[in-house]
Amino acid sequence: MRTIETARLFLRDYTPDDAEAMLVIDGDPEVMHFLGGVQRRTVAEQRAFLEKVCAKFDGYRARGLPYCAMGAFERDTGALIGTALFKPLPFMTPGSEERVDTDDLEIGWHLARAAWGKGYATEFGAAMRERAFTTTAIDEVRAVVDPGNVRSERVASRLGLRQVGITERYYARTLTEFVLTRAEWEARSR
Repeated sequence: MRTIETARLFLRDYTPDDAEAMLVIDGDPEVMHFLGGVQRRTVAEQRAFLEKVCAKFDGYRARGLPYCAMGAFERDTGALIGTALFKPLPFMTPGSEERVDTDDLEIGWHLARAAWGKGYATEFGAAMRERAFTTTAIDEVRAVVDPGNVRSERVASRLGLRQVGITERYYARTLTEFVLTRAEWEARSR
């Protein structure tokens, strides 16, 4: 199992055993407002979802790809407070559930409402940004944010991503697109 440590958090690959703790986050309408709404309402539904997620990311790992979906846990309490992602952005046809990976790579985050306003999204977003640029030869990384999600827009900006416009290419939704190039990341890292 992969793990990443930050100043206040540890991140690790999800397992189906995280279903109950994750449902507290993903079952909160406020948390899921900008992420398509609450879609799983029982621990069994959340476990089935996590089994699919784990299988997908195990498949990436088997092909030598460094993509991840990780739970973010507070070091002090061990509480699951959010999700950190580094993965291909999916193209989806409107009205379809089928997702096709694009060559564009995304870092993403969402967190429990109790963890909002503490800088955690920026902290684990930075860990995903570093993973993206240190484990791959990609030229750029993206974040996509619902245009009304001011908090996530601020996180993307704090991580050094530039807003480049509105896109409808990913998730079959209208989203604000942010980009950070390798050259920009290297200049910030000096």
